Amino acid sequence: LKTAEGVRLGRSGNSLEKALLLAQLLEEGGLAVRIVEGELDDRAAEKLLGTIFPKGKEFSYKKNIPVSAPVEDPGLIAAVRRHFWVQRADGENWVDLDPSFPGAKPGRAFASVVNTLEPSDEALKTRISIILESTAADSGEPEAVLNWEGQLDDVAGQAVSLAVVA
Repeated sequence: LKTAEGVRLGRSGNSLEKALLLAQLLEEGGLAVRIVEGELDDRAAEKLLGTIFPKGKEFSYKKNIPVSAPVEDPGLIAAVRRHFWVQRADGENWVDLDPSFPGAKPGRAFASVVNTLEPSDEALKTRISIILESTAADSGEPEAVLNWEGQLDDVAGQAVSLAVVA
C-alpha cells in the first residue's frame, strides 16, 4: 500500500489508498468522515477494472497468441471485489464518496456496507518489516543484523542507506 502522499505523487492507488487520501483531504477541510468497506458485485468489479484497464485498440494477432482481457479475468475481478470508499457526515446522514470510480456522484455507493472505520484506525495502517541478515562465509547460517517493524507512514519518504564495512 501507498501512503496518501504516495497516491498523490503517483496519481494512482487501490480503493483503500484512494479512500484514505480523500478522507485526509476532507478532514483537513474540517469535515467528519469515515472509511467504508464493502464488496463489489461482478458487474461493479468489471466496471472498476474497465476504468483501470480501458479497452485498447483492436489489433490483428496470429492465431494461438493469448490476448489479455483484464475486465474478463476472474482473478482480477476477485482481487478488486473488496472495496473501500469514504462517507462524509451530513447532519445525521452519511454521504457516500467513491474516488475509485471516475465521475461517481456524491451519494452513490457501488457496494453495500460491510464495515465502517475511522481513517485513523490501526486496522487501516500498513505495517512493514525490514530485516537485514548477514551470512559469514564459513558458517552459512544467516544472522539478523537489523530487524525493524513499524508503520509505512513512519518511514515513507525517508532515506535509507546501508554501509558495508569489511
